[in-house]
Amino acid sequence: MRKFPLILLFILIVIGCSNQSNQSLEDQTLVNQLMADSDSEGLPFWTADTIKKTNPELVLLLDTLYRYVRREDYPSINLSEKREWMENYRNKLGGYYNRKHLGPDSVSLLDKANLVILTADRLWALDNNESTMGMVVNDGSTYTRRQFQEFNYFEKLLSLSESPEYTKAMEEEFAAWQDLQMIIEEIAFNLSSILYHGGSIRGVMNGNSSSKILMAHINIYKRDYSLLTNFPYTSIDYGVIPEGGRDLLSFCINGLIKESEYYLSSYEPKDQESLKSDYDALITAYKNLPGVIDNWIAKRKEVSSFAADNQSNELNLHTGELLVRLSNVISSLQ
Repeated sequence: MRKFPLILLFILIVIGCSNQSNQSLEDQTLVNQLMADSDSEGLPFWTADTIKKTNPELVLLLDTLYRYVRREDYPSINLSEKREWMENYRNKLGGYYNRKHLGPDSVSLLDKANLVILTADRLWALDNNESTMGMVVNDGSTYTRRQFQEFNYFEKLLSLSESPEYTKAMEEEFAAWQDLQMIIEEIAFNLSSILYHGGSIRGVMNGNSSSKILMAHINIYKRDYSLLTNFPYTSIDYGVIPEGGRDLLSFCINGLIKESEYYLSSYEPKDQESLKSDYDALITAYKNLPGVIDNWIAKRKEVSSFAADNQSNELNLHTGELLVRLSNVISSLQ
């Protein structure tokens, strides 16, 4: 009778070893697939071998996001379609979380998805390639992950809604932010093109600033959520009213426009001609910026009106803080 538990234990060990062997075989098949991938439009092509060998399944999962965010028509896709796509992708991240047992099952799908993205951040940190190309590639993959995180934290805030009016205000605020984000990214891109014309560092500055813009917004959404749910909360770094943050951002951009004009005047005529479209786009974006900022500030105030008085005041300071952080991103281009 005592032999039965030993036989059962032996069977379990054999099954366990077999499962491990099958998993290793599947992983190796994925690694071989990634190594042979020559499609320059995909993430595997730009991913270091160390990362592909460490977690090939996660690389393939992130490739889906990478291709979507880098679609040529991505900026023009309407917000509801993007939210639907991100929801479907969130389910895939949740499935990965469950398969890999990354944490307790009790956490929400939104938190599961975010934990997978944080796992991807740690995975890509294994590649410490600090060459210009290495930094450009790393910024590109980071940017795609931040795109998803931004939508994910928006949905977390939306989950707090107790009325259709709040939901509508949040959706309008997020749409207004998308407009502001695009115009700030355009300004940063054109400033970099002029200030670093002819230098390989231009690509690094462009990619880095885009990721920083997204991260600044994600951090404000995190603060909003912590404040509204009474999570452990630390006061903001910059106690600035929205209008003060708006003026600072405008001042920083205007200063760099003047610097870019000085650089342009020192370039060869052929270089000045090649940069004319960048400069014209920069000036147009700067002229349109005040209206876009004011619209976003107004939508943020509508959202804050649904909170308690003390929370409403803090939310408005969050608005000012984000504008200060965007000013920091622009100033870092100098």
